[in-house]
Amino acid sequence: MLRRLVLLLALAAMAHGVTLRKWIAAHEKTCYFASVDVPFKKVAFYFAVHQGGNFDIDFEVEGPNNRQLFKGEAERQGDYVFTATQIGEYA
Repeated sequence: MLRRLVLLLALAAMAHGVTLRKWIAAHEKTCYFASVDVPFKKVAFYFAVHQGGNFDIDFEVEGPNNRQLFKGEAERQGDYVFTATQIGEYA
């Protein structure tokens, strides 16, 4: 069963944004990255499941040190903003 995820990933401090629409199969893993070039930059993301399964998805956000920052299970949508304290890639 396919799930459709709309993910908005924005670097609010520089007003950059990317909107992605992706079909994700049940139990499929997919990863998106945001690169932070200065500490204390705001990172924001939004997602919404539009169809498939129970209209839910599991997600997690990790910092450059592989430390888990957020985790959600069976979420239908989410809107998150956090301050990236380290330079590097957030997944």
